[in-house]
Amino acid sequence: QAMFKLDLKIALRNLLRYKSYTVINIVGLSLGLAGFIFVVLFMNNEKSYDTWDPKLDNVYQLQEYSDYFPIESEFRWKDDMDRRLSTIFSNQLPEVKSLTMVEKEAEKGVTIAGQSVFLQTGLRRTDSLFFKVMPYQFKYGSVATAFAKPYSMVLKASLAKKYFGDQNPLGQTLTISDRRKGTESSYTITGVVEETKTPSILNFNAVYVDNGADFRFGAKFDPAASTEIYIHTSAIKDIDSFNKRIQSTYLSIKDKHLKQFKESVADKIKAGNQPRLQLVQLAEVHQHPIEGESWKQKLNPVLLLSILLLLVSIVNFVNLATAQAAGRAKEIGIKKVMGAQKSRLVYQFLIETFIQCLVALFIGLFLIELLLPTLNEYFFLELSLLNALGLKLISQLLGITIFVAFCAGIYPSIFLSSYQPKDVLKGNFWSGTKGVIIRKGLVGLQFVVTISFTIGILSVVYQVNYLKNRDAGFSKTALLNVKSKIPYGKTDYIQLKKVDGVKYVGFSSGVIGANQPSGGNFKYKNETKELEAIGLDMEGLTALDARLVAGRFFSSEIAADTISNVMINEAAAKLFATPLVGQNISTKDTVHFKVIGVIKDIQVTGFDVAVKPSVYVIQSAVTDRKIGTYYTPSTLIRFEPSKMKNVIAALEKIFQARNSFYPLKYALIEDEVKTVLKEHERFEKMVALFSFLSLTLSFFGLFSLAAFITKQRTKEIAIRKVLGAETTAILMLLNKGYIGIILIANALAFPIAFILVNQWLSGFAYRINLSPLPFMVAFIASIVITMVTVSLQARKAVQVNPVKALKYE
Repeated sequence: QAMFKLDLKIALRNLLRYKSYTVINIVGLSLGLAGFIFVVLFMNNEKSYDTWDPKLDNVYQLQEYSDYFPIESEFRWKDDMDRRLSTIFSNQLPEVKSLTMVEKEAEKGVTIAGQSVFLQTGLRRTDSLFFKVMPYQFKYGSVATAFAKPYSMVLKASLAKKYFGDQNPLGQTLTISDRRKGTESSYTITGVVEETKTPSILNFNAVYVDNGADFRFGAKFDPAASTEIYIHTSAIKDIDSFNKRIQSTYLSIKDKHLKQFKESVADKIKAGNQPRLQLVQLAEVHQHPIEGESWKQKLNPVLLLSILLLLVSIVNFVNLATAQAAGRAKEIGIKKVMGAQKSRLVYQFLIETFIQCLVALFIGLFLIELLLPTLNEYFFLELSLLNALGLKLISQLLGITIFVAFCAGIYPSIFLSSYQPKDVLKGNFWSGTKGVIIRKGLVGLQFVVTISFTIGILSVVYQVNYLKNRDAGFSKTALLNVKSKIPYGKTDYIQLKKVDGVKYVGFSSGVIGANQPSGGNFKYKNETKELEAIGLDMEGLTALDARLVAGRFFSSEIAADTISNVMINEAAAKLFATPLVGQNISTKDTVHFKVIGVIKDIQVTGFDVAVKPSVYVIQSAVTDRKIGTYYTPSTLIRFEPSKMKNVIAALEKIFQARNSFYPLKYALIEDEVKTVLKEHERFEKMVALFSFLSLTLSFFGLFSLAAFITKQRTKEIAIRKVLGAETTAILMLLNKGYIGIILIANALAFPIAFILVNQWLSGFAYRINLSPLPFMVAFIASIVITMVTVSLQARKAVQVNPVKALKYE
């Protein structure tokens, strides 16, 4: 214990003695550790999904291998179900205790106590058994009374506080409007449930039941209902066997459904699309998402960047620790003369390293607390460092700190403790090339990472700028996307057109933010291709300011344009060997359409997906403005930019007059395009930050190595000066060895960066061709930085009076 206290005291004194080295080491390690702190927070959060109650171990989500609305024969698992599938579990399965159905999350118009209507997300219709399956804890009310009566609603605690403050809201009334049916329904608040301790895939702000008609076991399939099914069971030892048991009943129900569309299960099996059904344990649903990237895939870039940054900071620590060896040599020599063992010295130096890593950990925690709002926005999270602090997180962070301390400290400890007393006390501890090759290799490794980062960030910047400036096939500015359904008649349409500042009013089922086309096979002579069918009206393409490539646009003066004429995009035109303008194409039902024009591809989704080959069809129901006969997802209004406020105000007034129970919702197309780009811009900023930090740490590492080697060559420099060597010649001589390191680092970094950047670019359907410019910039920058850094350090040695350097010889 006494020895430990002595070692600790010596360690603290040495850290304070070499303040500049200590600060640089701690800052470098804190930056490296900060990335790993976020990785641990992210990982713990994602793994905690639906672990807020032990009963959830026996709650499952029902998923079906879907063949609904396939595009390019793409089939996938889905969680929005035909409600009739719930009848599979109504009998003959003793493991099933309860089953509940919940509609997909939607945004609805809400009114409280006669106040103005507003939009609220997370209101989901369910059935009376919801709380029999989901074990939420009630703050007000109970499971027994929550849905005992029709038109009841249970709020989450956060929404209850938002609406009613701290008072008990039971008995209050909340009115929800149904924009599809044009009706309103009032619900009595019968309960408030607590927020869950961990995240859940079942997001809602409130759940409610109505009269229950046709919800649980509806006779008709309704794809618009998007119902999720959750099942509470007794313990199931083998879920795979259980899933096999339900297949026969499922196929029978599925066959009845398919017959409505003149298909059958046998047809699907023959085509190689075996219908399937499965139960997935609730905690596993988030770990293996049906759509999009898993959290592990999202974390991979951050994890890789954090590892590289931590590697650079560890290398930097090693180089700085060995660079200050001169100041520790006499201390080590005297300790060895006094009988200190090498293992004891190694232990002492590791203690010093651990102290620095521990301080770096606290600084890293502070940095993460500052950066969490930005990181939460980037990853769509709600992480909180204070809420996450606990025994698990503390043990994880201490484990990482000990590991980093060992990696950073083991080589300097062995290196410093290996000095021989006879060499130290004779003043020969700088002689030889001991450890120089390793330190040069470490600096080279730093620059491999830094050069790769530099090439990476330049490539990311070029790609993001390309996406920003790429022609999307339409004009993004001065264009409104009205997302609320507008069931206009001709009078309303004319009223919209008369608004001062409105240039065009169009409708389309394929615009950014509301891309809802359906696929179909179209045949030209002996060629059959799958095209997306996009419905619009006469001004749909005009409002978008679509670019005509060949032929003509639709015209209201030509009757056939509303009956049998269509337009296609460039992607569709390229599928067929012959130019199609003026030619007829037909569907599988032998309905013939004449192609009158080709437009430039309109980019309506993210840039990771190529524009689908599409056919544009005038919908007569839209042209006639018949309410309810055709649901058009988007109303497009092109306006004069200088009159935007006037147009929006007039639109709100018109909409309020027709749809007083549901507020207007709209977005500027320009903003929606920016939203698509936002994720790539955030990635660009993240890589830029890591690149800057890596470059800074590499600069310090090079600086320390230059200081170390220059110190070793002080007498050599003095002798050369005495013999008449010019300062410039000495500086060039000292730079020579470092330039070799940087050249090797570039040679290693170029293929690594090329592979990584190409892999990232492969995720884009539209991408730049990787040019030599980023590689040239990284090469020149690395050479310039190296020469400036080494010259600054060497200049000090050159300016030293040779007499002082040689007076002991």
